[in-house]
Amino acid sequence: MSSDDEGSDEEARRLREVAHARRAHTLAQWSTAAAALTRHGWAVLDSFLGAPAARALRDDVRNLRTTSAAMFAPGRTAAAADDDDRAHSARVLRGDLVARLHADDARMPSLRQCVRQADRLVRSLARGVEELRGVEARSAPMIACYPGGGARYVRHVDNPGGNRRVLTWLLYLNEEWQHGDGGELRLYDADGGVVEVEPLLDRAVVFLSKKVPHEVVATQKERLAVSVWYEEGPGGAADGGGTEHEDDITQFSFGRNADEIKAFLFALADLNPAQSEGIGADSNFRDKDSTFSSAMLRSW
Repeated sequence: MSSDDEGSDEEARRLREVAHARRAHTLAQWSTAAAALTRHGWAVLDSFLGAPAARALRDDVRNLRTTSAAMFAPGRTAAAADDDDRAHSARVLRGDLVARLHADDARMPSLRQCVRQADRLVRSLARGVEELRGVEARSAPMIACYPGGGARYVRHVDNPGGNRRVLTWLLYLNEEWQHGDGGELRLYDADGGVVEVEPLLDRAVVFLSKKVPHEVVATQKERLAVSVWYEEGPGGAADGGGTEHEDDITQFSFGRNADEIKAFLFALADLNPAQSEGIGADSNFRDKDSTFSSAMLRSW
């Protein structure tokens, strides 16, 4: 065997070890999240996409804010109305600017991989969290920007009156966040406990939309996040609307050489869309905003 062949084999072994370690870490993290979701109604997952992918998404959001500022409108509340007084009151309650767009929007090339990974997480969580068994649809992604200056969102729930939201998923995109910048997500669990989550880059949070009151603490500088809501079918969890799926991660093939293993790692990290096409993405989520059909989701 030539030295080149030996070097290639060694590189393949090293990459295989990295792939095994990353898969094991992700599966353990998602299992811990399912337990936390069952116990507290919420869970926090750091390093959700990997720093390079999270930074790419942050850069896409910033570029959208610059080139398509008109897309971002004040977040609406039940108090929102056309008259100035009530509109001002609504801004006091909720100070973010939001844009809703398709997951495959050409202006946000990194968004598709982000939502894809969120889908994988939710399918995994549904295997252990009863409330998620009836999830059938996902909302279009929402980009939220709190511009600073004390902007906040007062305590509320995401499903106040049967809007079918079951799970809220969000990802933060703020790399240089420091204590005192504000903008923490304050979560209230069923036991009366309160936790504050700092909005750090690549930190994902999931919580039960019906059961977890939450608020955004006043933020003193720009705060960016992406949110998606997963929704039950007309019959809710009792109708067994969701079909059980194995976790996508367990279906990946590591490959037999260094190049194949590199492709696997890129796909797993969602850093290279071209190499991740067609790998284990059988989704049972219907996009209620018609962003994707089920067949298109299966083609990922």
